Amino acid sequence: MSNKSSANIEVRADGLYLVIDNVEGADKVTRKQVLDLVELFGVKDLSFETIQEIFKSEEMFIERKISENQDIVKKDEEIKVEIAKDRLSASISFKPAVGLGKPAGEIEILDALLKGNVKYGIDMAEVKRLGAKHGYDADYKIASAKDPVNGENGYLDFGFDPSEKKEARPELLENGNVDFRSLNLIEMVEKGQTLITFIPPKEGVDGVDVLGNAIPYKRGNPTPKVTKGQGVSVNENETEMIAETSGQVIYVNKKLVVNPILEIAGDVGPSTGNVKFNGSVKIRGNVMSGYSIVAEGDIDVQGTVEAANIESGNDVFMYNGVQGGDKATITAGGDINTKFAEGCTLKAGRNIVANSIMHSDVHCAGVLTLDGKNGNLVGGIINVGESVKAKVIGSSMATSTEIVVGNDPERLEEYNKLVVGYESKAAEFDKLDNLLQKLIDEHNSGKTNADKKNLLLKSLQVKAHLRKELLDLEASLEEMKHSLETKRGEIYAYTVIRSGVKVTIGNATMFIRDDVQNALLRNEGAKIVINSAV
Repeated sequence: MSNKSSANIEVRADGLYLVIDNVEGADKVTRKQVLDLVELFGVKDLSFETIQEIFKSEEMFIERKISENQDIVKKDEEIKVEIAKDRLSASISFKPAVGLGKPAGEIEILDALLKGNVKYGIDMAEVKRLGAKHGYDADYKIASAKDPVNGENGYLDFGFDPSEKKEARPELLENGNVDFRSLNLIEMVEKGQTLITFIPPKEGVDGVDVLGNAIPYKRGNPTPKVTKGQGVSVNENETEMIAETSGQVIYVNKKLVVNPILEIAGDVGPSTGNVKFNGSVKIRGNVMSGYSIVAEGDIDVQGTVEAANIESGNDVFMYNGVQGGDKATITAGGDINTKFAEGCTLKAGRNIVANSIMHSDVHCAGVLTLDGKNGNLVGGIINVGESVKAKVIGSSMATSTEIVVGNDPERLEEYNKLVVGYESKAAEFDKLDNLLQKLIDEHNSGKTNADKKNLLLKSLQVKAHLRKELLDLEASLEEMKHSLETKRGEIYAYTVIRSGVKVTIGNATMFIRDDVQNALLRNEGAKIVINSAV
């Protein structure tokens, strides 16, 4: 039900009728509204007396004949088309038909849109709906533009973490514990690795407004530019930046660098965590206790190495030496050069040079040289492949010092491990043999049962397997022992070798009973002889 009063003129068989429906609480239909309606319909032979009578009536609903003449204006329903200023939408509104004018349907709506120049985005479902039913007090959205698809910005696809400030990421160990010393603060890349791929802007798609005109899309921003620095190359198509070398990748101010040398200005400690690098490492400060440096290239420490672990695929340089507290381990695939070493383990694939080494275990495949002011080699087990050259070996306090020269330390260590393995296996064999003897005695005396019979059979099988393993180990030990039997190797003590030092050169061993000045020790005829070092 309408909430406002209304008036209309209806054509009936005997003439024209004025129908007024006044709604309670709403304004009543006025005389002017009726006269405007009469004029609109073009009513002829109007009965003004009837009009006067109508407006004197107190009735809410009035129905009166106002003319015998049925001839009125016929005006079809009107359709008004409105196009938005931005041409992104169009709407229509309806003006009612007059008299016997025809209502607007789908065809009339489409015709109005065509005349209004609306060519794109017409909502045909809405056209059908409005063609069947519509009102006169509303605007109906009838067409919509197609939005453009804007182009996408060009961007850089990084093959590494480009953030300048890395967050500490402690390492999760296999046992579930977290290593808070391994912070993973260094971003490493490998030679040939793609560091940046330049992704070009992606083209967009034009839109279409309701008039059929193109709406240009917005182009994406061009791909950011990057300056190529040291250790970086660009491919032929200039679509990728590639690492020319392994090392630390640095991306600052749109410049990309791969540095094969990692340089740390201060100490290796809580602020850096453990250092693991695929190039060379230079430390300006110290290496603190409990931390480690592992590098494929050289390791250069300008400060002091404490009870730390250092492992290099090439050479190690320690300008202020090692104060290891019996916990430091220094390993180099090549040479080790250090001011001094105390309370540590040194392992070198080639040579070791130091001013002095005290109370340390040394494994050196090449030459061990102590060339400092004192040139001391005191305490520990010294295993050297070629020769030892020092000023003073041992101490006046008879500190235990053992020197083995002439065999590859790694080969000798492998041999010693094999010996330990053989001895353990032999002890296991003897224990099983004793058990078997008891089981056999019980079986022969008729005291055995089914379970013990099964145990006897299984033990015999295990014994046969162990015997084969022992024979194989014996053969390996004999072969390795033969390869270790060498007479090469020399020990130079240019000032003195002290009493109490144990010396092994190849297959000969000697205990130094008295101090020997200016000594050169060699293996001659399966025994060690001492000559002058000069």
